[in-house]
Amino acid sequence: MSKLYRKRLINALLLAIMLVATPVSILQAANNSAPTQQTRYTKVTGLLPGGQFAKIWLGLEPNQPNASIRVFAEWDQPNAAANGLNFFVLDPVGLGRAQAGTQVSSAAVAGGNPVFQGSDNQMEANFNAFGLTNYTLVVVNDSNMDANFTISVDGATIIDDSDQVVNPDAPVATAEATAEGETTDDAAAAEEGSTADAEATETPAAAETTTAEATPESTPAATTEAAASAPAAVSTTPQVVRETEMEGDLAPDTIHYLGLETSERDATVELEMGVNPADNSEVLRRTNVFVIPTDEVARLSASTRLSDVAIAAGNRVFGGASNERKASFKAVGTGPYTVLVQNTSQDV
Repeated sequence: MSKLYRKRLINALLLAIMLVATPVSILQAANNSAPTQQTRYTKVTGLLPGGQFAKIWLGLEPNQPNASIRVFAEWDQPNAAANGLNFFVLDPVGLGRAQAGTQVSSAAVAGGNPVFQGSDNQMEANFNAFGLTNYTLVVVNDSNMDANFTISVDGATIIDDSDQVVNPDAPVATAEATAEGETTDDAAAAEEGSTADAEATETPAAAETTTAEATPESTPAATTEAAASAPAAVSTTPQVVRETEMEGDLAPDTIHYLGLETSERDATVELEMGVNPADNSEVLRRTNVFVIPTDEVARLSASTRLSDVAIAAGNRVFGGASNERKASFKAVGTGPYTVLVQNTSQDV
């Protein structure tokens, strides 16, 4: 069972910079796009057009906490790296920096490198995941030529929610099956059309009533039909959410990353966090909040203790409830800082 935490900030503003799986209203970055079905692969192929500085953004989810992850890419162009073909791995902080304008290569925790004794169209990257942190895999074509790629991963799963890549090992539908499906669909459409014509002939009053009533209830139906006939492109770019108080679900052995900017220079920042359930001593002992300068986050590793590198960490409140934690620090300028909310318990 995931644990609910609440957090309130004084003299500060939080920016949600991580897409998390839990349905948190103000913690996660808002995405107003239409719902899509995620596809999960360990091997994908795709095409990046040339001359457009094209990029494909994919999710990369570790298979287990602190997993050792290898990403391997093969291109259909020689001298891939020299010709502007590459891939990069971003953690949640790096993703936020990239969305703010930093070059992807500068914000990445890992990027493609030549394969030892491999061909010049191959590249790989190896890194250790931090807990169960979800990463972003960005495939880049800065050349003037179209480029096809194949990427495979070990220790993680590639997630695509907008049909940007395909699984080369997926079974291909035969022409006979396709033709049969089309015939069935055509027959169904013809039958549906005949039924609709019959209903229109037998009950003209119902059709007239529907047309005449311009009620709010009729609007969604019209909108749905229009969307079905001309589906709009789905946007996968997250929007940054800024709040001073938020709550969210934190699964076992999980970390949430949040950006932090102060509302005034050199402010004294106080963070208050409450953890539920309040009667689970294991969860209370292993759930806390930490603050780290954003430029220090890249130095974190699977063996790093957050308490050793944080400039502030949550502490019990004297005379307060057992599930309350407070952290405070003196900001330098306006930041930026990164807030990490961590649950290292294994309670399920």
